[in-house]
Amino acid sequence: FTTSGGLLGASCLDFTGSSNEYAETSGFTTWGSMGDALTIEFWFKSSANETAVLLDMYASGTTENRIKIYNNGGTQITVRANDKDDADVFTRYDVDPDDGKWHHFAFTSSGTVQNLYYDGKLQTSNTTALDRDPDPSTKLRLGSDKDGANDFTGQIDELRLWNDVRTVGEIRTNMFKSGYANLKLEDGTTASYAGLIAAYDFDEGTTSTTACLEDGSPTTARNLILNNASGAEDTDLWAGAGGYDGDSSELVMTG
Repeated sequence: FTTSGGLLGASCLDFTGSSNEYAETSGFTTWGSMGDALTIEFWFKSSANETAVLLDMYASGTTENRIKIYNNGGTQITVRANDKDDADVFTRYDVDPDDGKWHHFAFTSSGTVQNLYYDGKLQTSNTTALDRDPDPSTKLRLGSDKDGANDFTGQIDELRLWNDVRTVGEIRTNMFKSGYANLKLEDGTTASYAGLIAAYDFDEGTTSTTACLEDGSPTTARNLILNNASGAEDTDLWAGAGGYDGDSSELVMTG
C-alpha cells in the first residue's frame, strides 16, 4: 500500500528521524495484565534504510519485561523481548521494511511461543520461553528507544495492545478496521474487543496528546505525549488524511 497520510483514518504519527522526536506515556503504568499472553499490532511505513526503533515498552531502571520492536538495518524486522529475569528472546523476520509502503505488523506471545505476523501472514515462530511478570509497569514509547537513540523515520498508525494471543484469523479480520467499536471476532460479524488493553487510532491530527481509547473510556495514564526534536511537547507529529478505500482496495492472503 502506498497511500499518503494515515492509512485508515484522518491522520497518523509522522516521524522525521530527528533526535528526541517521539511519542510516550507521561509515566510508568500497568497494562491490564499484559503478562505472558499478549499481542502488539500496528501499521507502519518507512523508506529510510536504517536501524530504527518503532516501539519500546520498558520498565524503570531495568530491562526486565522490556519489549522493543525495531527495523534492523533495512534487512529485518526484530522483536527483542526480555523476561522477568532479564533474559532476552529474539523473534526476527528477514524482510525489507523500508520500501515506502504500508505494512501491518503483529507480534504475539503465549509465554511459550512467540509469533511474528507481517501483512497478515505468519512469518516466524519462536518456541523459546518468555516468562514475564503478570502485569509489569512500563512506559510505552514510539519513534525511538528509551534513551532517545535509533530514531525512526516514517509513519505509524492504528496501534493496539491486547492481553491475549490473537489468532491469525482475528488479526486479518481487524487489521483494516479503525476504532475499538468496529472490531470483530474471527467470524467477521460479531462485535468484540475483549482483551483490548490499549488502542490508538492516531486521528487527532492537531494536539500534543494522542488518546488511548480501548473501550470508550480513555485510560489517561496510557495516553501518549508527542515530543519534537527539541524535547518539548509538539503538535506537528501528524500526517494528513489517508487514502485506503475498503470497498475498492484488495489484499490477497496466500497462507
